[in-house]
Amino acid sequence: MRSSLAAMFTRMRSLCPHQRFALVRAGYELTLARLRLTFCRPQQIIRDLETAPQAQPPRNSDTVDPATVAWAIGAVARRLPFRADCLVRAMAAGRWLHREGHEIAFNLGVRRGVSGVEAHAWLACDGVVVTGGIGSGYSAFRQFAGVRR
Repeated sequence: MRSSLAAMFTRMRSLCPHQRFALVRAGYELTLARLRLTFCRPQQIIRDLETAPQAQPPRNSDTVDPATVAWAIGAVARRLPFRADCLVRAMAAGRWLHREGHEIAFNLGVRRGVSGVEAHAWLACDGVVVTGGIGSGYSAFRQFAGVRR
């Protein structure tokens, strides 16, 4: 795990400042999402998703694009010392994009699997799936229009 993080920081030197910032921000958002799932009750998290404010207007013309968020979340999530599954990734990317002024759709879905019911979370932004992919056979049972700040 540590060698993976060390290798990532070594490779970061060759990236442009915008990409480096995206990786650091992804680490921050993923950590925050994992802490919320660990310490908040599920009812509170759902209530926060339901009562999310409208997206902020873009801060400037350099607002981050969904492809960059998808890349950074995926790159960092694989290297963290904690579990960053589909729900953590969707929460992190959703909060980040929502705060940057993008309209998002946070989806929770289920399907019947070999070992029973399986759950999955994915995030779409501007009609494009950012994290989680829709997955094969998952039916969305709940969609939220944003995430709380």
